[in-house]
Amino acid sequence: MIRKIIFFTLFVTLLISVSALGVAPSKKIIDYAPGKVVRGELVLINNQHESFTAHVAVQGILAQYLNFSLTDFEVSSDQERILIPYTLILPLSQLPGGEHVTEIVIFQEKESSQAMAAQFAVISSWTLLVPLEGIAIEADFYAGKANPGETIEFSIPVKNTGLEDLENVHATIEIELDGRTVGSAQTDFINLPSSDHKKLTAYWKTPLRKNRYTAKATIHYADLTEVLEREFVVGTPAIGLSQLILESFEIGEAAHARAVLYNDWFEPVNNVRLEATISQGNQPLVFAQSPQTSIEAYREQQVDLFFPTQKLTKGKYTLAIDIISPFDRTTQKRSLELSETGAKLESIEPITAKAAAASKQFNKDSLLILVVLILIAFNIYWVVKKRD
Repeated sequence: MIRKIIFFTLFVTLLISVSALGVAPSKKIIDYAPGKVVRGELVLINNQHESFTAHVAVQGILAQYLNFSLTDFEVSSDQERILIPYTLILPLSQLPGGEHVTEIVIFQEKESSQAMAAQFAVISSWTLLVPLEGIAIEADFYAGKANPGETIEFSIPVKNTGLEDLENVHATIEIELDGRTVGSAQTDFINLPSSDHKKLTAYWKTPLRKNRYTAKATIHYADLTEVLEREFVVGTPAIGLSQLILESFEIGEAAHARAVLYNDWFEPVNNVRLEATISQGNQPLVFAQSPQTSIEAYREQQVDLFFPTQKLTKGKYTLAIDIISPFDRTTQKRSLELSETGAKLESIEPITAKAAAASKQFNKDSLLILVVLILIAFNIYWVVKKRD
């Protein structure tokens, strides 16, 4: 009881004071095995280069099995890192199954003008994992990322937390859309000794349309099952610029641009806005911003932009439109020419990975067409020559 009162006092003091101490590691996980010996070092970090007396205390199930070579020692201001060796000898008899947390606390004492003052820091939290009686597992379920038509990976990390070894552990995965089963996947089979952990994997070819799915994984081990569920999406949200129309205006007046945005996503997208910059060379001249809007799934939405033109004269400019959504920010550019007859907008292909890929594909297709035309011409020439 006295020890618990002391530790409670330490934690309360930690909350109301700032410690100059740090430690590495701050967390540690240990798998139980009868008679297991663990040796290592805690590193006490004296960030503020202070002189004080340090004390080490342990609270938890490992307290009777954990020994530190230093428990009460002096720290001088020129010591920034102090090594504290330890030895942990786990008992031969089986400990209660489950997770057991042990907290190692270092607190410091130093003189103040009024009385002895203490500053405390919980410096390391150790978790001892003890296998449970009988058969038991711990598992998580993760879904990767994929665009429509690509293959997505499902992964299930599994740990045998029981005392018995497990054979032929596997999982079946059902993929649902709006409550309907639209696909399935099967993992490999693995053997899982006690306290061991491995990963089950499965793959699924996604449909060609973006959507949100639910994956239900049923893990089979011994004669038992465990069901895990995970939502995942196929594709990424995208807001595109379908059309940009610049109303006629005279220089000096406010110009009005009508932008039509398209939501290529299966859910509404909120807080979408546009930012427009008119520049000449590397010099920005005019800036405008639209109000925020919401766009329904797979729908278009008109957004209005108004910007001043007092700084513009006849000539050529670049109009950059930034499409800003909670998911990303994309830029499209237009060539803007102001003349006596009005304003003229022309597209400028953005230099993106997608555009580069399209250009590369175009070059491949053009080369293929050229080769085919050459072969046709050669065949015609050969036939005509043979007749002669």
